[in-house]
Amino acid sequence: FRIDGVLGFQPSFLLGQFVQRHLWLLILAEIGYGALTCVVVVVFGFYLWRCPKAETLKLLRTLILNLFLAVPFYLLIPVCGPRFAFHDFPFSPPLHMIPHAIAIAAPPNGVPSVHASTAFLIVWFSWRWKVGRVFSLAYLVLTVIATLGSWQHYLFDLIVAAPYAALMLYLGSFKWYKRKNLEEARNALPSQLTSA
Repeated sequence: FRIDGVLGFQPSFLLGQFVQRHLWLLILAEIGYGALTCVVVVVFGFYLWRCPKAETLKLLRTLILNLFLAVPFYLLIPVCGPRFAFHDFPFSPPLHMIPHAIAIAAPPNGVPSVHASTAFLIVWFSWRWKVGRVFSLAYLVLTVIATLGSWQHYLFDLIVAAPYAALMLYLGSFKWYKRKNLEEARNALPSQLTSA
């Protein structure tokens, strides 16, 4: 909240108020926030259909890492979105806030925004195709509107998601096994089964 306040306004409150006043945008934001799994499945399916196995595995590794490596960050930086921290959200941001511990009604999964990091990764992996660029950029914009407009995240959470996504791309580019060792294990398996 305070980091976002450095801008001189609260982006999540401002966008939250705008979305709240427009029912069609509120519905679109809720659909966009909930569509993450569907979008990932579509991109993964497209990779299965159109891309070599190595590229598809890199996509899969990166998306898995993106999901699971967020948990240590959530434990180190326990943040909940403004919807859970402020009872009058989005209509009245607190003017004078004294930092203190509060009971939260949601898991502390704010920093980084996995919705935003996944949207960044979708853009990266879809960029080579024209339709992929249009689709992925539209989804990224929808994700920004959805994460801020549905009050799940602060702008800071989305900004941190960009370097986090870059780290996931870097880690996802490593193969988790050595192909030679894998082939040796496969060849040794049938002989061990027949001798037993």
